[in-house]
Amino acid sequence: MRTGGEGNFELDWGGDLIEADDVTPITRAITAVLQDDADLDADVGCIGLAAAEVVAALRGHPSDDLPQEVTGWVTANWDVPPEALVTDCRAAVARIRDPQVSELCELWEEGGDPATEWHAILDDLVGRLA
Repeated sequence: MRTGGEGNFELDWGGDLIEADDVTPITRAITAVLQDDADLDADVGCIGLAAAEVVAALRGHPSDDLPQEVTGWVTANWDVPPEALVTDCRAAVARIRDPQVSELCELWEEGGDPATEWHAILDDLVGRLA
């Protein structure tokens, strides 16, 4: 996995976001998570969580570990995201944490105790999206 520790930010995707001047990379990432495929790839889940983190930041509730470059992008592009996108982000997080479809969840749960921390991070994200 290419994540920043136990946080939600996918660094490779962050570069795509920083080059954009709108929320298109966010919308694409969330749409990829919500596609009705049987299994959700871990990389798609990581990117979906990063996108949801950016939406939470755009709503004025950034994570403490949001990368500085992304914080700069949020500041430069600040606009309240549409409620439909926020709703989709919450649905994406729910799908990512579902062990029946999410490879990322499966990988975290194989690790034992760290999965508890990961679920707490997801709970925090959902709270900041509310």
